[in-house]
Amino acid sequence: MENKLTKGQLFLDATTIPNLKSTPLTFLGISKQPHYENVWSNIYAFFFNVSAEHNLSDLFISSLLQLIKNRKSEKFQFNYHFKIDTEFSTIEKGRIDLLLSNSSDAIIIENKVYHNLNNNLRDYWQSVPQPNKQGVVLSLKTIDKNIINNEHFINITHLELLQCVIENLSSYILEANDKYIIFLKDFYQNIINITNPMDEKIVKFYYKNQNEINDIVKIRNSFVNHIILEVEKTREKIDEKLDAYNNRNEDYKYYLCPNQGNLMITIFFKGLFDGSQTLLIVVELQNELLLEKEKITKIDFDENEKPFLQSDFYTKKGSWAHFALQSIKLSEDDILNLSSYLGNFINTSPILNIYRKLKKKLVDEN
Repeated sequence: MENKLTKGQLFLDATTIPNLKSTPLTFLGISKQPHYENVWSNIYAFFFNVSAEHNLSDLFISSLLQLIKNRKSEKFQFNYHFKIDTEFSTIEKGRIDLLLSNSSDAIIIENKVYHNLNNNLRDYWQSVPQPNKQGVVLSLKTIDKNIINNEHFINITHLELLQCVIENLSSYILEANDKYIIFLKDFYQNIINITNPMDEKIVKFYYKNQNEINDIVKIRNSFVNHIILEVEKTREKIDEKLDAYNNRNEDYKYYLCPNQGNLMITIFFKGLFDGSQTLLIVVELQNELLLEKEKITKIDFDENEKPFLQSDFYTKKGSWAHFALQSIKLSEDDILNLSSYLGNFINTSPILNIYRKLKKKLVDEN
């Protein structure tokens, strides 16, 4: 371990670590449908509709035609009076994801997110009778022409299309419905998230330094295990009988009131791993004890205890609430002997007195 520590310190001292940016959460991410092709097709169908309530007019079709023009040597004309079909049935019982068509023109769109391109594009082409037509394979990553293997289809990535849409948006934004601008930008962010799930700099950095990083991860895991074990031992050093709750994670630990597990002292120690070096001691109530708030108002808390009481306890909704909280900033020496330090701290803290007064009123007197 000593060798790993030395090598890890040398690595950290000599290396600029790239900033790991969090990926913004989107509505599709929240709904657990960020990569479903049929969902994307329905969104595209809405925005391609030049008469829809988004009031973005021909923004999407103009952007698509702009990209088609950049891909093809010959000019492709398309009349903006068109209908939109999703899951259009083909001669050989296939399904065209999106078909934009009028009496003479058609754009055949195959929408690909994660699935491989194994569709019968020849069937798609022959199933559309319009004399002037163009095939498009929309995909996450660029697809080689040999894989498409059909001269009538070109490849455009989802990101290319949405980037073109966003670049052209300024000409449409005054007339646009603000609500759907939000939806559009959220869809754009979703496509960015799915297209580039990992920053290229992070991949290259890890690939180049993976041995050193893995050693540092082992050191972190050892530190985390130390904290968890020390917090678990703290319960035995508190001058109050408390039951263990066998949850084991990197966030918190419950100490339960005997015979009434809905009153507890909770230790939150995630702050020891995020750079803040802080630990929270909380008196927490859950479930049916939250119905006893009238009794709690009759408890007399002294001037040393009042600063730790949480003002939102009486208004908070849900199955749990923090009644009192104290934050501690720890030094390296404190962490080395955490269970002893924390036990002594809690024994002399107003937090323990608050817990005892709640226990007396809500448990012992019942």
